[in-house]
Amino acid sequence: MKKEISSVDFSSIKQNLINFLKTQTKFSGYNFEGSSLNILMDILAYNTYYQMFYNNMVFSEMFLDSATKRSSVVSIAKMLGYRPRSAKSATCVVETTCLPANLPITGLVPKYTKYKASIEGKEVTFTLLDNISLIPSEFTTTGSIVRYSTGPVEIKQGENQELSFIYDSANPFQKFVLNFDNIDVSTLEVKIQQSEYDTTGSDDIWEEATDITQITGESNSFFLEENTDGYYQLYFGDGVLGKLLTDGNKITVNFLITDPTVSNGIGEVNSTTTFTVTNNIDGNLNLACKVLIPSYGGEVKETKNSIKLNATKSFTSQERAVTLNDYKNIITKDFPNIKSVAVWGGEENNPPRYGYVYISLKPVNDTFLSIEEKQTIENYLIGNRCVAGITPKIIDPEVLYLLLDFNIILESKYIKTSITNIQDRIRRSVLSFNENTLGIFDSDFYSNELINEVDSSDKSITSIDLKLKIEKRLQPDFSNVIEYIIDFKNELNHTEDCTVNCIISTAFYYYDSTTSSYLLCQLEDDGLRNIIVVYTNEKSEKRTVATVGTVDYTTGYIKLTSFKPYSLVDDNLLSVYALPKYMDIYCTKNDFILIDNSDANSILITTSTR
Repeated sequence: MKKEISSVDFSSIKQNLINFLKTQTKFSGYNFEGSSLNILMDILAYNTYYQMFYNNMVFSEMFLDSATKRSSVVSIAKMLGYRPRSAKSATCVVETTCLPANLPITGLVPKYTKYKASIEGKEVTFTLLDNISLIPSEFTTTGSIVRYSTGPVEIKQGENQELSFIYDSANPFQKFVLNFDNIDVSTLEVKIQQSEYDTTGSDDIWEEATDITQITGESNSFFLEENTDGYYQLYFGDGVLGKLLTDGNKITVNFLITDPTVSNGIGEVNSTTTFTVTNNIDGNLNLACKVLIPSYGGEVKETKNSIKLNATKSFTSQERAVTLNDYKNIITKDFPNIKSVAVWGGEENNPPRYGYVYISLKPVNDTFLSIEEKQTIENYLIGNRCVAGITPKIIDPEVLYLLLDFNIILESKYIKTSITNIQDRIRRSVLSFNENTLGIFDSDFYSNELINEVDSSDKSITSIDLKLKIEKRLQPDFSNVIEYIIDFKNELNHTEDCTVNCIISTAFYYYDSTTSSYLLCQLEDDGLRNIIVVYTNEKSEKRTVATVGTVDYTTGYIKLTSFKPYSLVDDNLLSVYALPKYMDIYCTKNDFILIDNSDANSILITTSTR
């Protein structure tokens, strides 16, 4: 008899068992359902079904693509030489000062001093990870010291924690578990002394082993991994790869426990943040703290999906930055606050610069990186990942902003809530589209995708008319005449009679040599490929003040050669708006498209009913 083995549900398995027994001579014509043997069939079917389910789960967890448990994903990634990213402490740059009467006896702000930021009644702790000297920074005319200062100092968000272990040589596979959540492993400090009472060796520096080709049997190295419970654990070498510990060695581990969900943006302009400086020895210190750079870079622990994505790519690159994809993989793995990466070789740059690789980065919660963040990433790549002769250069991305004007018709009989609620739903659908689709490199804007998203936000929507503008922003120089390039990289919609301007800017003050006065003006195009400065009087009459550049309507390329505004009206950035010829917007290289939800004019919604 042909045996049926493909069934996977309980009832089919039981019936297959009965069918098989019915073919046996002893059970010919036997009524299985009406006998006690039916219980045995249930047991056999249940056992088979249970074993099938168990095997399916086991084999699924053996492969990275199908694994669902974090412990399984981490274990497989470990075999590929990949350690998941830990939580990352936010960094804040501060200056600490004090009066001579308040100078600590040692003249230092000691290591592990806490900077407690009070934000609207909530306390967030930052920690200093090195001893910092207070040096004279302000003097009287006679040379007496008025104030001491540390200068710019980095502090990390988080509370310091210390754990101690004793090494037991009887257990050569001993691992030391750091059983805390949200550890920032970049702050790990490992010290090893001869014994609990003998401090010999406590000043030696121990570092995490990241490249086994650089480790010998005498290297002060430790290995770090995530265990099945989600905690980090460290272990040491065997005398071949890393120094072998001896029985009774005392291991002391210091690290920060961070809260990345609340740590970014502390100390921003116009915030009400105040810092209190304290330590475990003296309590509150009479020190003043000034924020120089608001906190940045805090990030949560790497997720399962991120591990699946990055583990295989990391294994391919072997932690070396050789190809363009290697740079992308390394940056996204080692800097979790980066959302999107664009990389191109110096030979593709304009103008070409051989021996360079250009990198553009979009952070998770912002549009641009700070100068300090860019420098940190460049130094990391040069010191740890780049091949000889190649210099990485991080440049800011080009952002093309969208301004959307919706005219939406609603069907009265399908309206189940207020018009305000419907408009809120529409706005949320646009913001969701912006979050999930835009704001990354190589992501073009297709208007039909956005219209479909808006259309699905409420049943009463029957018609959607979308008008679109694109925007570039630049920082003018008010002191010198310099050249500006504004490249929309999309064909523009213009008419030679200029009944509707294809190009228009926000307002600025400009010197008019005819009247010898500063006039409130705008940039416009004249329909003949010229960019002009236009003054509009109280009668809405326009006058050309100057011709300052040209525009190529086919490519969207604007070049300003003689533009020198006196000042701007509202902001420190000048916005230049353009009407695209088509409703789909494309980007190249280090461009990305974004809807600025902080701009009240970026999403305009008008509704009417029928």
